[in-house]
Amino acid sequence: MKLIEHACEKGPGSTKALSKVPYLKLSEIAEEFLVGITHDRNMRLMIQHFEDNNMDCPCPGTDFWETSGLTR
Repeated sequence: MKLIEHACEKGPGSTKALSKVPYLKLSEIAEEFLVGITHDRNMRLMIQHFEDNNMDCPCPGTDFWETSGLTR
């Protein structure tokens, strides 16, 4: 995590996890109980979160490699 923070020019330890209670629809609660949350929904919710909260994104921009100055 420290490497990512350094690459994104953020202070060490500045990235913190948030403990938010997910508010799911009744149908999503039933699906979660029966089969678990899918990785597709997880990815969709993460992308939606970063679109709505751009400053939460560790490396904002269109390309992680370009933003961080790292190479592949």
